[in-house]
Amino acid sequence: LSPVCLGSLRRAASINAEYMGELQKGLKGEKSSFQMLESHVREIPKGTETGTFYAFDLGGNNLRVIKVVLKGGGGSDVRVHKAKIPMNLRLKTATAEQLFGFVADEAKTACEQFTDLDTLA
Repeated sequence: LSPVCLGSLRRAASINAEYMGELQKGLKGEKSSFQMLESHVREIPKGTETGTFYAFDLGGNNLRVIKVVLKGGGGSDVRVHKAKIPMNLRLKTATAEQLFGFVADEAKTACEQFTDLDTLA
């Protein structure tokens, strides 16, 4: 390998090591450059679970509203609604009311797409 490639590989390995170190700190509850929320899995699913569940994934650029219907026997139906987060909300200059108003509006849109609101009428 050329010296340029070796330098790039060493730099990539260094970045990876620092990244993994920060993740490990966050997972241990130590101060980390990653923003992490605690979430706990109490037990591994058995595949017999039933019910309708919703998840919200608020990432850097997109909001996803996910509907999962567990049918037991390992069967499931998954639907996803995806919306681009407006720039003013991504810049972290918006109020909580603006952010959660956007999430609520998109949740309503998702429920309309999933035809979940039909049963409420």
